[in-house]
Amino acid sequence: MSYSEQQLAQLARLEARLETSRAKAAYRALMDWSESRKRLFLFPISRGAFSAVHLSTRPNARAYADCEFAFKGAKAHLRWWFRKPFFDFGLWGSDVVVAEFSEAETLKSGEIAMNLVDRTDVDRLCRFLETKL
Repeated sequence: MSYSEQQLAQLARLEARLETSRAKAAYRALMDWSESRKRLFLFPISRGAFSAVHLSTRPNARAYADCEFAFKGAKAHLRWWFRKPFFDFGLWGSDVVVAEFSEAETLKSGEIAMNLVDRTDVDRLCRFLETKL
């Protein structure tokens, strides 16, 4: 996948926020997996001090509004979201996600968020996503 200079800077900024080797390994594993999927499109985004990667299963998705997934770096973990478009497009119901990831948190927005602390967490998430992507 090719990125603009601005997007590369956003990715570097996100990775720089990670303070542990476990979180950095999780980031690299998630990026490697995401970039290797032909049907997954990445949109690095920065707003102020906030940098995140939004992901969509549709190449013509709007970089934020239409993306089914997102993650950001947060010191010792990655924060992953199953975003509203994920549920709106009928990929799975929230009950399936919560059943698989009991540690996940359902937000007031209806989105589901969870922390990925290490590569094991990323591998588990990727195996789950593989069943639909």
